[in-house]
Amino acid sequence: MDNKKLAIFSIAVFVVSVLVFATTLYLVFFKAPASADSAPKKIDTYKYDLGDFSTNIGSSGRYFKGKIVIETTNKKTPKLIEQNVEPIRDHILSVLISQDIKTMMSENGIDNIKKDISKKVAEIIGSDDISNVYFTDYIIQ
Repeated sequence: MDNKKLAIFSIAVFVVSVLVFATTLYLVFFKAPASADSAPKKIDTYKYDLGDFSTNIGSSGRYFKGKIVIETTNKKTPKLIEQNVEPIRDHILSVLISQDIKTMMSENGIDNIKKDISKKVAEIIGSDDISNVYFTDYIIQ
């Protein structure tokens, strides 16, 4: 009988140990802290209006006209954008001209263009502070 009691006791200790380990793992890695200090802080953003763009879209005979605004999280970045506005505008025009109209009009078309613009602007100004690219007004005709 002593071996049976020892086996049951060992199994019970093992099960309790697994439960303690699983609970600790959950609390450390998966549960968000519930304190008031953990509320998301508002991040200040700064915008630079690149102005109006109008160009043809590839060889489709279609036309793009719109306004683009760059948003950043660094107060100094709009000044860097202003200092490099010509290469930035040139790249944006190149991106728009090189588009396939079907791809551009697809569900992810404009999002992919925004990502490309954001990446290239960050490369041109030497900063990773670009948080978003907005097409505040556009029409494809």
